[in-house]
Amino acid sequence: MIYFYRLIYFTLRVLLFVISPVLPKSLQLWIKLRREKLSQKNNFKNSYWFHASSGEIEYCKSVIRLLKTEDPKAHVVVTYSSPSAEKLFFNISQFVDEFIPLPWDQPFAIKRLIQYIQPRVLVFARTDLWPELIYQVKKQRIPVGVISYNPRLSSLNHFVNRHLLSQLDFISCLQEQIIPSLQLITRTKIIKADGDTRFDQVFFRLSQEPKVKIANSSSDSAPLFICGSTWAEDEAVLFPCFNFLIENKFKIALCPHDVSSSNIARLRNDLEKYGWSYQLLSESQDLQRVDISKNILLVDQVGYLADLYRFGSVAFVGGSFKDKVHSVMEPLCCGLPVAVGPFYHNNPEAVRYVGQSVIRIESPQELTGLIKNISTFDKEQILTEMQKNQNASQRALDTIKESIKTAF
Repeated sequence: MIYFYRLIYFTLRVLLFVISPVLPKSLQLWIKLRREKLSQKNNFKNSYWFHASSGEIEYCKSVIRLLKTEDPKAHVVVTYSSPSAEKLFFNISQFVDEFIPLPWDQPFAIKRLIQYIQPRVLVFARTDLWPELIYQVKKQRIPVGVISYNPRLSSLNHFVNRHLLSQLDFISCLQEQIIPSLQLITRTKIIKADGDTRFDQVFFRLSQEPKVKIANSSSDSAPLFICGSTWAEDEAVLFPCFNFLIENKFKIALCPHDVSSSNIARLRNDLEKYGWSYQLLSESQDLQRVDISKNILLVDQVGYLADLYRFGSVAFVGGSFKDKVHSVMEPLCCGLPVAVGPFYHNNPEAVRYVGQSVIRIESPQELTGLIKNISTFDKEQILTEMQKNQNASQRALDTIKESIKTAF
């Protein structure tokens, strides 16, 4: 199997080099990342090695934070596959000895990386499993596993998972219901339902001071409807509801996923066409006291949506009328009822809580109906339910340490 993979991977790598001049910039950056060289020297020994593609680093953060609390002298190395991961390191960098781009998944480069890191364990986050990397660490008798695993067991994934997962020493998955399916396709000794470690990271962030505060968000102020990570397909359903929201004294925070100048210009044009007053977040004088004086706050900067949910009354999460819903975890952990469109099955929290605190809608009329019945949702009850998901990081860390003790 590994020799077949090497042949396919080498062929694809050559092809990428040939066509790289005409590839999108994002793919060119991905190729460039593979070429970055390691430092000449390091002081690593018996490192805890975490690997994440990009956003999956969020599943590692709370585990790393706990590890360094329990063992401040532990060496921690994080590798990543995508350049977009680099903007997510800011709140974990003090706990990590080095961030290293993952090289090409080929024998020489991977052997050199293993020699450089000298790991005592390799921990994958979620699903970014690399066959050559797994093969080489197993060859050197280094325990390897995955945390917050949520399999997608299609026919192709079933074949790939059977091969890759069977080589792992531990699997820390989201829910008990997943374990029987995993046991059918893998010989892995340690399979535990430790839960979703990102819940701990979200609640940790909520315990910190927000980067933005809404001044008029008290209980006697206008309720705030937050449209998070929206695309044009989502806005086609949302915009017909805005008049109803405004007539019922709601304020609206419109947070597009794409904050490029061209997309913000498109949205401004649409808002003006409908005659709705709006203000830009970037024009706020004080982000610690944003007063929404207009009908709509157009969030034209990244990095603020998760904090804005704290001040909301109800949320819609975008991507769900396009192809894949974005994360519903942040608004749920703020106690908000969350509306999603039909494309939500990629998100385990949306699937788990649909029909409860997550409400599937198909049309503007259904969204309007949800708003009319918003008083039936208990914010404290939603928050209490979400808090039951905490401490997954401690359980995952215990599983990692158990694998080290019992390996080989």
